[in-house]
Amino acid sequence: MKLTLRLDWIYQAAIFIVQLVKVMRVDIYSLPSNLGVSQQ
Repeated sequence: MKLTLRLDWIYQAAIFIVQLVKVMRVDIYSLPSNLGVSQQ
């Protein structure tokens, strides 16, 4: 029981981290455009 609960928590945490990384990635890529700076 404890193991399944822990795996479920890890799964939820992984999804949260993936979503957070996606949002951060979008912010990092869109920020230079918003500032009018073009850098690769």
